[in-house]
Amino acid sequence: MSEIVTDDFTRANGSLGANWVGGSWSIVGNQASCSATGSQAVLAVWTGGDDQYAQAQYVTTVMASLDFVGPLVRSVGVPAGLTGYAATVDGTNFVLQRLVGDYTSLASVVGGVLNDTLRCEVQGTTIRSVLNGVVQSSVTDAAIASGKPGFTCSAFTVTPVLDNFAAGDFAVPVPRARRGGLVPQQRML
Repeated sequence: MSEIVTDDFTRANGSLGANWVGGSWSIVGNQASCSATGSQAVLAVWTGGDDQYAQAQYVTTVMASLDFVGPLVRSVGVPAGLTGYAATVDGTNFVLQRLVGDYTSLASVVGGVLNDTLRCEVQGTTIRSVLNGVVQSSVTDAAIASGKPGFTCSAFTVTPVLDNFAAGDFAVPVPRARRGGLVPQQRML
């Protein structure tokens, strides 16, 4: 397993930058903020394989029943026709979801609080949700075979916010990111 891209969003308020594709997300206060009502996703420019992980720190203070946020893997079709797997929090539950036209819950556990690190992993047909380094759920699903990592949200009553994004590949090792920056081949600005 190797880390390919990271982004701590520590830069001026505004666009996520050219290495992000889709969705209504922006940088506000050195964090990624979901800036539109409804479901949104954004994908990293990606050179890795289809067996991948994505993770981010959950920093939204309050969530309501229709709101969620979390990392996304094997995703395509942003902004229209979104597919992928996501490990999201909604303020009460940590949910592993499949996105093919709509969000379908594959597994759910109670958990996910402020500053937790949320992670979604996919290897072959095994999809896992990981909370603070501990696997919370593992399911088998073959609906989505390829795509890119990123993050997603549903914002109806609050503005979901994430920080400290990282994505990696389970196949070929590459050099790790430098502290406070990104690996040179995938700078996320």
